[in-house]
Amino acid sequence: SEVFDWTLGGRHDDNSVYGEETTWRSTFSYQLSDLNARIRGSYGTSFQAPSFFQLFSSFGDPGLKPESGEGWDLAYEQALVDGKVYFSTTVFGNEVKDKIIFSFNSFTYANEDVYESQGVENALRFQVANNASATVAYTYSDANYEDGTEAERVPRNIVSLTYDFVPVEHLNLSASALAVSSQYSTRFSTSKQDGYTVFNLAGRYDLNASTQLWARIDNLFDEDYEEVEGFQTAGFSVYGGVRFNF
Repeated sequence: SEVFDWTLGGRHDDNSVYGEETTWRSTFSYQLSDLNARIRGSYGTSFQAPSFFQLFSSFGDPGLKPESGEGWDLAYEQALVDGKVYFSTTVFGNEVKDKIIFSFNSFTYANEDVYESQGVENALRFQVANNASATVAYTYSDANYEDGTEAERVPRNIVSLTYDFVPVEHLNLSASALAVSSQYSTRFSTSKQDGYTVFNLAGRYDLNASTQLWARIDNLFDEDYEEVEGFQTAGFSVYGGVRFNF
């Protein structure tokens, strides 16, 4: 059997400076039940006016134009071995006109003519046991400006590995590793920041239907790395708390 779902949504903005703008987004999902598979996709447009800080701060430019763009994705998802193995692949693309960036040449916000990105994301999940699963994912991204230069803070390659485990009822544990390739940190950077790998741990205990205890350790091995040159990222970090759902 086959099941088709389709959504369509829109938004209208009336900006006192930049006028009226209508954006919209449409999604679809096509279920191939006989194959335990699904095809899904989306297409949409965007509009983003500059913020007050980007316009009028000491780093601002009152002449900034708003961003406008379009984006799409198309995915195929497949369940195998009675649902114990799950595979998905997604291709995506975006184009933004007059993208607002921070220029370290002028130390002000500025517009770029056209920013384009496209890529593919693949994920594979294994049900290792009734109470454990492992997921590996890989994303390739190619993002460039109209002049052909590579965009900042868009690594070409990202690989992640996650292991989820439920040792006892109501307790969920996970361990993950994230490997990110080198990337430019700012527009007009002449060299890339080194790639890095971080390991994280997380746990959640459900006290009842509305209350959860949670804890998280980020950067378990205290990896020293920077995503933006000169701005150090957090080292070994521990977080925890209580979450209430109403």
